[in-house]
Amino acid sequence: APTLAADFNDDTKVDAADLAIWKGGFGTNATGDADGDGDSDGADYLVWQREFGSGVASSPAVGAVPEPTSLMLAAGLLLATAARRKR
Repeated sequence: APTLAADFNDDTKVDAADLAIWKGGFGTNATGDADGDGDSDGADYLVWQREFGSGVASSPAVGAVPEPTSLMLAAGLLLATAARRKR
């Protein structure tokens, strides 16, 4: 699974809870270190802003490709519509 640099609490999403962790470490420790430089500073906040709202759940859906049965259903509907228009 992809990891997010600003997911400080490891819950697979970047949200306000991660911002609170960054705020708690700002200027004092590396708990909000998103850029890997060993501190919590403004650069880490910019990473949080870019990733805010991101999460593993927002990855593309696996089932986005139509199944063969739905293609047959669509073809049947098109044929029925065409037959009805001819009457």
